[in-house]
Amino acid sequence: MEELCVRLDENTVKKVVRAFRNSAKKTSRSWFLEDT
Repeated sequence: MEELCVRLDENTVKKVVRAFRNSAKKTSRSWFLEDT
């Protein structure tokens, strides 16, 4: 498990971070739109 985690770490973290940032931007925008 540890070896797999280490191998996946670099690539997956980057992908997850990008996806998370994209989703965060979308959700924050929709939040503002809904609020106002």
